[in-house]
Amino acid sequence: MREALAAGNDLLIRGDFDGSIKSYQSVLAMAQGRPPADVASYQLGLVYAHSLMALVVFGMIAQLVSAIVFFPK
Repeated sequence: MREALAAGNDLLIRGDFDGSIKSYQSVLAMAQGRPPADVASYQLGLVYAHSLMALVVFGMIAQLVSAIVFFPK
């Protein structure tokens, strides 16, 4: 899962929004509500909030950010 999360970050840095979204979604599927699902949800929110993506998926931003669960340390 950490590899998929790192891949999503790398893709995001390169501007590959679709690729980063797929990576983060795969982390969410694998994590099944456990860490690092919180990080993947947050990163997805950032991708969707990006100015180029916001016009297309504005409704997804609030949904993803509100779904963030804070895990105890």
